[in-house]
This record gives sequence, C-alpha cells and structure tokens, in this order.
Amino acid sequence: MRVVLRLIWKGRPWLAAGVLLIITGCATVDPSLDYARTAKKVEQATGHSGLYSAFDESNGTKQRIDELLDGSLSREKAVELCLLNNARLQTALLEVGLSHAELVQSGLLSNPSLNGLVRLPVDAGQSAIEASIVQNLIELWQIPAKKRLAKKALESTVMRIAYEAARAVVETKSAYYTAIAAKEILAVEKQNIATTRTFLDLVAAQQQSGSATEVDVNAARAEVLEQEVTLRSAQLAFFDSKRKLAILLGLELSPNDLDLSDPLPPLADWTFDVSQSIDLAKENRLDLQAAIENVRATQQATSLEKRLFLRNVNAGIGLESEGSNFSVGPAMRLQLPVYDQNQAQIAKAEMRYAQASQTLEALTVEVVQQVRGAQEDYRTANDIARSYKERILPLGENSLDLAQESFRSGKTGVLSVLIAQRKLLSARREFFQKLEQLALSVINIEAAIGLPVSKLFDVEQKLPL
Repeated sequence: MRVVLRLIWKGRPWLAAGVLLIITGCATVDPSLDYARTAKKVEQATGHSGLYSAFDESNGTKQRIDELLDGSLSREKAVELCLLNNARLQTALLEVGLSHAELVQSGLLSNPSLNGLVRLPVDAGQSAIEASIVQNLIELWQIPAKKRLAKKALESTVMRIAYEAARAVVETKSAYYTAIAAKEILAVEKQNIATTRTFLDLVAAQQQSGSATEVDVNAARAEVLEQEVTLRSAQLAFFDSKRKLAILLGLELSPNDLDLSDPLPPLADWTFDVSQSIDLAKENRLDLQAAIENVRATQQATSLEKRLFLRNVNAGIGLESEGSNFSVGPAMRLQLPVYDQNQAQIAKAEMRYAQASQTLEALTVEVVQQVRGAQEDYRTANDIARSYKERILPLGENSLDLAQESFRSGKTGVLSVLIAQRKLLSARREFFQKLEQLALSVINIEAAIGLPVSKLFDVEQKLPL
C-alpha cells in the first residue's frame, strides 16, 4: 500500500490525498441538537419543558427529580416528572439518536476494497504480485440523495417521538385529575357516611319516643353499612388511581406517599370556532407533521431507488510487480445491470409512498373528527357539571332537609327520607365524576389540537390547569 501511494504521489498528489481521505475518513455521531429539537417540539405542543436528555452527564436530572418529589405533588410537577423519569419515554427518545446515526451513515462512503494476488512460478521464472485498491464511485452521486432521505427520516422521527412525549403528558394530566377526582369522591363518601349516621341517630331517637320502629332503625342502619362498603371501594379507587399515576411518573414508591395538591378545575365557559380549531390542529399536531415528513421521506426513497439501477462502479489504482519490474495504473470493476435493474425495489418504494400518502389522508380525517368530538365533549361535560352544581345538588339538599323535617313531625315514614338521602348521596358522588369528565375533556382538546389551552384562549378565559 505504501508503494502504491508513493508512486501515485510522484505524479498525482491530489489523488493520493483522496485515497488517504477515503482510508482515514471518519464522522462523529452527536444527536444532542436533535434531542434539543425534540424537546422544543414537546414544549410547543404541551407548554411543558424539561424533557429527559441522554446527554446530561451531571446529576442535574436526578437532583431535579428529588426536588419535585419533595413535598406535595402539583399537576405541573407531575408532568415534569413524567418528562424526566418515564422509562418508556426515555427508551423512545433513543430512536432520535438512532435516526441521527442513520443520517451520519448516509453521508459516508463505503470502505475501499483491497485486492491482492500472488503467482508463484511452477518451473523456472519469477514470482508475480498483483494488488489494487478500489472505491465504489457510484456512491459519489448517491450520497446527496441518501442524505436528503435520511434527513427526512430523521425529521419524521423527531416529530413522532415528540408526539409520543406529548401523549405521555396528556396521559399524565388525565391520570392526575382522575386521582384528584378519586380523592374528592373519597371525601364525599366520608361526608355521606356522616349524613347516614346522622339520620340513624335521628331514627334511634324517634324510636325512643315511640315514633319509629325497629324496622325503621334497621333500614337506617343498613344505609350506614352500605355507605361504609362504598367508602372502602372509594379508598381502593383512590389508591389505584395514584398507582397508575406513579407508573407514568416512573416511581417505585408507595402510592400512599403521593400527596396530590391541585384541585379539580372549576367551571368555565369557552367559545370555540370549530374551523379555526381544525386549522390549528392541522398546523400543530405532531403526529400529522410526522406523517407529512414520512410522505416526503418515502418520496425521496422512491427517487433514490430509481437511481440505483447501477449499484457498483468501482475504480482505483492497480499495482503489478514481476521480479524487479513494477507497473501501476487505473483499476476498474463494473457490475452489469443485466438481470437485476432494481425494478423490484423501485416498485416497493412506490408502494411505500402510496401507503404513506393514504396514511396521511386517513390521519387528517381522524384529526378533524377528534377536534370536533373533543369540543362537543367539553360543551356537554361543562353543561352537565354546571347543572349538578346549580340545580341538582341544591335540590337534593333541600329535599333531604324537608324529608327529615317531615319525618321528625311524624308526617312521613322513614322510606321517604331514605329515598331523598340516596338521591343526594348519589348526586354528591356524581358531581365530582362530572368535574373529572370536564377536566379530561379540556385535556382532550389540548391533545386534539396539539396546543396547550393557554395558547388557545385569552388570559381572562383560561382554566387554571
């Protein structure tokens, strides 16, 4: 090899330099900027920053997680914990690094080939040596196309992984408010037990005065026992909701150690422009942007495959020696496209492009309908929750008070009180279930449009989410 380069250097130093560049060329793989772009996309879609970075060699991430776990856990802290500590999300983020590595690989020439042949004399004569180093020249005009394809694939990966992170944020918010709703319902069930016990005391007092029977007392006591069972179920639901939240946060600690501080959001009236919301979704949904980039990537791939009817055109330098005689000259090897003209790969690339285009069209329809559905869900949930707060609950409280007063005066029996009591206890429980549905409907609007609510409404209209 040294002989070849020395001979080349005497006449064509630029060619020797090119051979050395091919032999020693290298590229570094540093996807940190792509991770930063992914984090920026997530922040734009969710309003939350602090995405896990595989390049944080300090203890900054661990320290921040410890800080977030110190004290009660707000919704904002929960989302940040998910972005920093969710192992499944961290695994998905590595795909950005893999895609960046593919981009680096697309810009590299394949390694040169070194061929050698030694011929030994059978009778009298001299031994002969042949050697050549060749490089596939076809790659010189394939590399730009390959790099464009790899860039499109990387952009699609960034969008797709950012969308997965945004979905993780949506799941965390939903899990948080489900746990808060379970906490509120647990408090309601304790209030309901107090209500049933108060009525049991009233019936027992009426029995002492001869106005109630043992049957009445047993009926009131049965309500207390049933409510105790309901309370136990509510305790389990609260524990299980916090356990599911802990999974999203990547925490092994006991769910009982999670102290959730934020309440369910209050009622609010928002006015939606459906057409404007659909346009925003088409501009901002990360999965839609990923699908668009995938269409572009498959289009680039089709164009590249059409160029690959010639796959190998190798050229380089050959050396031959026989005794003390040396000769050097160009070497070439060409693969003839006689049978395989890449027609099958071209057809596959065209089919993938068609698939990607159809997928984009189907996803666009889904996004439009998701926006419509999310807004209708919000309006319905808000109307129902308001009806419970302003009409159903006050009516239930008043009905129970009137039934108890009528029972005290001996005008009605215990059954009328039990009916009114059951309706009120159920209404209290259902009110917080409706508030949970309202909170989830707001989160679904964010997910459907691909923007946080803070960017969708005026400051005066914001929900404290």
